[in-house]
Amino acid sequence: AIQLETRVTIEGRKEEEGQDGNNELVVEVESVQFPGTEAVVLGLRDLEAKARESLERVRLHLSSRGAPKWSSYVLGTLSSFCRYLGRFPTESIRVVVDSDVPHGQGVSSSASVEVAVVRALRDYFEVEEEESLDLARLAQRAENEVVGAPCGIMDQVACLFGTHGAVLPINCASVSLSDLVYLPDDIVLVGFPTRVQHDLAGEYTPYERARTATAMAAKIAQTCPNSPEIRSLSDIGCLSLSKFEACVKPLLPKTLSGSAFLAKYEGVGEIDALSRVKPDEEYPVLDAMEFAVQASLFAGIALSLLESNAFSEKAVQDKALAQVGELMLLQHQSYNKIGLGHVLTDSIIDLLMSFGPGNGIYGARSSGGGSGGTICILCNEAALPIIENIAKEYKIELIL
Repeated sequence: AIQLETRVTIEGRKEEEGQDGNNELVVEVESVQFPGTEAVVLGLRDLEAKARESLERVRLHLSSRGAPKWSSYVLGTLSSFCRYLGRFPTESIRVVVDSDVPHGQGVSSSASVEVAVVRALRDYFEVEEEESLDLARLAQRAENEVVGAPCGIMDQVACLFGTHGAVLPINCASVSLSDLVYLPDDIVLVGFPTRVQHDLAGEYTPYERARTATAMAAKIAQTCPNSPEIRSLSDIGCLSLSKFEACVKPLLPKTLSGSAFLAKYEGVGEIDALSRVKPDEEYPVLDAMEFAVQASLFAGIALSLLESNAFSEKAVQDKALAQVGELMLLQHQSYNKIGLGHVLTDSIIDLLMSFGPGNGIYGARSSGGGSGGTICILCNEAALPIIENIAKEYKIELIL
């Protein structure tokens, strides 16, 4: 089993001589993570000019220069941070990215790069700013506006503040944190990569489809006179399951085509600027919103179970952990309902749970954007040999 880390270094380098004989400032980005890829070299002043206008201009600039997608995470974060700081490098720089985090496996590989770039820039500019949620927002903006991935802020926050051996409670609606909840000494969360890659920045990904379905459901829910005001996706987390069942669920069809939705509503831009309703797509609006409502409730219950049983005797702890595991399994099933499941993920989880809590495997679920990626497993350390044997069958190295 391995622990993962992303490392970024930024150093000044000798200026290039331009065609007019003057020294030209450049930014060179190199990835050790992807051997064989060529370094990306761009004019630093051109990038600065675009960044000072908007991050959208940076996205268009990188696209026009044929910059590979992996470099957008770095250059987008550089642009986002420097806009925030109001300063750009006054010398040519070389940025080197090295990471153990597997790409496209649902373990925040992109966010880990963005956060590492933010930290390296903070050191480069000698900015005495502690880890903050503002830094997470800068990294998220880079991924949303430059890379084009409609992700939330959870991954960036987890990379900044996550601690090994503890659960980090994140309220994504208010973008706030609660105190860490440490797991019992013999309990671990294990990442089981499926090697089925997913891409949140593709043409129209399952994740984007599910997110858009949630925004569509929220738009429909606004027509319910008895439901709480829902102005954004964040407000869904404040909707109780009982209120959803009584007021909102009866309004939602199981599925709805984009064309039928657009014929009645003007879109979902005011609910979520990153969602796009496509007329020829069919959206699981009911299951998508039910998943979002349940996710908030289940997370709160799981947190309470972990906190209240932290110092209980082992039999009581095991019962609480089994209940947390059951909540994980229910969320995994909801992933399948909204199109974020995968047959390989299901087969691995079925195999893991055939051993069950009696053998120290309490629960498992898809993580991140689903559609493969990495399975998150809650288990006792005594169950690691079982999980490692299953991983060997799939020729996979676990993540602890």
